[in-house]
Amino acid sequence: MGKSHRRARKHRTHGQPAKTRSGRKSTHIKKVGKFALINHRAHQKELRAAENEDVPMVDMDGVPLSRARRQFLKIQAAAEQSKALKLKAKLTGGLSKKARIRAARMQRQKLAAAAPPKPEGEAAPVLKVAPAAPTPGQIAFQNKVNAKEAARLLKVAANTPIPSRKMWKPGPSTPCQKLHGIVAKPNKPGEEKTVKERRRERTKMLKTKKLEEKKKKMGGGGMAGGKRSR
Repeated sequence: MGKSHRRARKHRTHGQPAKTRSGRKSTHIKKVGKFALINHRAHQKELRAAENEDVPMVDMDGVPLSRARRQFLKIQAAAEQSKALKLKAKLTGGLSKKARIRAARMQRQKLAAAAPPKPEGEAAPVLKVAPAAPTPGQIAFQNKVNAKEAARLLKVAANTPIPSRKMWKPGPSTPCQKLHGIVAKPNKPGEEKTVKERRRERTKMLKTKKLEEKKKKMGGGGMAGGKRSR
């Protein structure tokens, strides 16, 4: 049997990155086992817990100190240091905070008393700022808005009817009509009905009219209207 002329396939070792189409090797990715990753995370968790753990400490007398007690002692030491600085400033001739505020107030009062008095009728000067001149674009836009508003008002005025007083006849009027000089049309005797009654009558007349029109369309009754003679 003859020897094969095929080239032997070169096997890539495990973990070796393959080449891309451009010829460059891809970034090497380090593979980590599952259990190694679990152990690493557990170790990191223990380190974070150790940082937050309250380490037992004792004072000079051997009394154990908690974290709250240590924080209180730290604040107390800062307060004592601040008090010592204030006492040192006082012994060297410095003024306290209240004394400095009092001295500044007295100085303001002296300056106000030394200032010339203002006349009683005179008000504080008001600075007048001249309005900025409108630009040509602003003027053109305002003219366009004014023309549109004028056209709308003209249309409203053309479609608004003017009430005439000649249509009113002498008779009883409401206070509002008397105020505007309008006289209402008198009612005939026996026609003093409420709005609800007039509406009911109009509805009744409309129903009667529709019924009559329906009968006319159906043929006026009898056999044509769908009745049978016995």
